[in-house]
This record gives sequence, structure tokens and C-alpha cells, in this order.
Amino acid sequence: TYTSYTVTENFSKYKKVILLDGITQVGSYFSYQETTPVTSFAMPNSVTEWGIYTFSSCKNLKFVNISSGLTALDGECKLAYVGAKAIRIPKSIKSLHGRTFDADNNLNVLYYEGTIAEWNSITNSNDLSGTSGNAISIVRCSDGDLYVDFSKN
Repeated sequence: TYTSYTVTENFSKYKKVILLDGITQVGSYFSYQETTPVTSFAMPNSVTEWGIYTFSSCKNLKFVNISSGLTALDGECKLAYVGAKAIRIPKSIKSLHGRTFDADNNLNVLYYEGTIAEWNSITNSNDLSGTSGNAISIVRCSDGDLYVDFSKN
């Protein structure tokens, strides 16, 4: 059984990627190709670690299911330059870095599974402004919405 998964194969023939349960790591540059046709990526809750630039430049990527096994989204543009307009953030996340969503994204909304108070307790939860061209405007929590105002940063 593999616990780490690093892709060396060309994704030119895949639109949907589903990792099997038991995998604990998604390797660096997993799908670092602007031309990849991958539109959907699902990872099991056994995934506890991502490499750098995991999905960077996946312009066709519309859906990412982030593992609830992850506790941090720690920068290095893991979801930079993706085509997704919304991303679900599991309640398990305890820290994040604005560079996670860095660059010219279509991303407008972060869906957080927890409450506003839980979102505010995440280390660097308000550090979404350290991004260039970022369009995130709403963090949608289970008990209401937070509106991102970059003019205050």
C-alpha cells in the first residue's frame, strides 16, 4: 500500500482524479500543468500533507475536495491559478497562509465547515490579502458569512 503519491504521469487523458483511502501525502507539483484537463480532484480523509504547488496552474480545475485529515494550508500557492470559483475548507484546518490562494484566481468564495468563531480562531484566517489579483470576497461559515475587505489591509 502506498502512503505517498507523487504523480510522474501526464494527466492529458484524465478529467477526474480520485485518490484511494490510505494515501497520506499528495506530492509537490501534483498537477502543475496549465493544460491538464483535470476538472475534479477528490482526496480521502487519510491525506494529512500536501507538497508545494500542489494544484498550481490547473486552470480547468473546478472542484477540489480538501481532506479533513489536513490541519494546515500553509502557503506555497497550493491552490494558485486554479479555475475553481469556490473551495470547501474542512473544519480540521487550524492554520492557513494567504499564499495558499495566491495569484490570479477565479476564486470568489471559501466555504468553511465550521462557525465564524471557529474561522476566526484559525491562525492567519484573516491573511487572505497577501495575494496578488485575489478575488476572494466571502468566507461562508456554517452560521453566517464573513466579507473580505482588502482595503483594510
